[in-house]
Amino acid sequence: MSEPKPVEAWTFKQWCKAVGFYDPSLSDAEHYRCFVDLVTQLPSELTDKVKISSDKFQRWLKDRPIQQRAEALCAIGALQRVAQKNRRIILNGINFVEHSRVFLRSTKVCAQPFADLSLREVEMLLANGPRQPELTHEIIRRELYQYVFPSPYYPIIGRERDMSELIDRLINQKLPVVCVVGTVGDGKTELVWHVVCRAVDEGHFSAFDWVADRSMYIDSNGNPRPTGLPPLTTSAIYNSMVRHFAWDDLKLCVTDLAERCAKRFREGHYCLVLDNMETQEQLERFLRELSLLVQPNPPRTSRILVTSRVQVSAPFVDYMPLRGLEREAAIEYIKHIESRSQGIVISSTDRELLAERTGGNPLFIQIALARYAKNGRNMRQVVDQMRQGSGFFATFQNLFGELYQALSDAAKRVALSAAHYTEEITRDDLEADAAHYLADLDLFEQALTELAAQHVLKPSEVVGCYTIHPLMRAYLVQILRRDAD
Repeated sequence: MSEPKPVEAWTFKQWCKAVGFYDPSLSDAEHYRCFVDLVTQLPSELTDKVKISSDKFQRWLKDRPIQQRAEALCAIGALQRVAQKNRRIILNGINFVEHSRVFLRSTKVCAQPFADLSLREVEMLLANGPRQPELTHEIIRRELYQYVFPSPYYPIIGRERDMSELIDRLINQKLPVVCVVGTVGDGKTELVWHVVCRAVDEGHFSAFDWVADRSMYIDSNGNPRPTGLPPLTTSAIYNSMVRHFAWDDLKLCVTDLAERCAKRFREGHYCLVLDNMETQEQLERFLRELSLLVQPNPPRTSRILVTSRVQVSAPFVDYMPLRGLEREAAIEYIKHIESRSQGIVISSTDRELLAERTGGNPLFIQIALARYAKNGRNMRQVVDQMRQGSGFFATFQNLFGELYQALSDAAKRVALSAAHYTEEITRDDLEADAAHYLADLDLFEQALTELAAQHVLKPSEVVGCYTIHPLMRAYLVQILRRDAD
């Protein structure tokens, strides 16, 4: 007779019976002693912070749920050793990862659905030799760091509130896709990377995958650098998920890979990051092609996290706007870069000037400080060039050019009109200007909506008013001057 296949409705006692651990002729106390002996065979990294009392174990046998994920891992490890000894297929061999997933998801066994096993946890639970050395968070972070290119800035400064908000949106909101949207250089990638590392550290996800569509990037001197990366495709994303989520049994799949990945993703505790979705067309395409991962019903625990300069209409996406650093945080960020650079010391007045003129944009703070170190340490000259775009146009073109070119003709005209204003921009002023170059004012309404969606213009706290990022204005001013010439 074949052994039964485990299901989420199984109780802890049923799992014990399935692997051959439970003997009705033995008392609960005897079962507890055997269980503790098995737990002591597990690596200390799994057991050091876990205390399983006799009363707690007996409650599990009486269908009371396991409260902590660490306790559940110890239970899986103990039962696996019994299954291996008794040559059972439950929690053993090629079934171990899949059956562990069922165990951790079962609300009959666990107080809540816990994250799937990470690759490291699988290795420890199946280890029969000496105890494994401790894998510190610093080592984990170094491994995760290699997913992201170019490397995010470390440490993160002035984003505590944004980090808390993003984690809350990932964990507690019902929408399965969270998109961090903002101006280029505002630190979307850095924020997302630090948040995902924290979420993995805290056990919200068993693993994450990071994919980016990035043919080039801007270094801290403002120079474009090719990455050598091929254009991102949906097929490449699925293959990356298979690799980084350790879905080894899917590596040889040549058909139905998307459906198989979607099933695993929806059943697990994974986070997929799509970094650098720059255009509306690009974001729409990937949301459409990857909707299988989250539709028609959202997964309970897995999430997709996106960074983008734009936003599009999608019912399953939660948008979180990100702006540059607040003034005090930007000044602290400048001080931190100073402390890491040899011979760069600027006055408090220059720090305040740089924080203001960059709008707290971390990337342009780095670029400005690099220019400052090379041009005779004249911060006023650097920020004036940045404000006018005269010495930064090539950098602006690399960063903003694709976004600008993707705008409709009407949106381009309205954006260029907005660049004339140095203070807050009113809708009435923009509409009055548009009357001179747009024959149909319905086009103005569409253009204004487009510019807001693309985050070229941002609605201010005052109704009917907009702001434009100072660096975007500088780029548009140079286009106006070039066209005038």
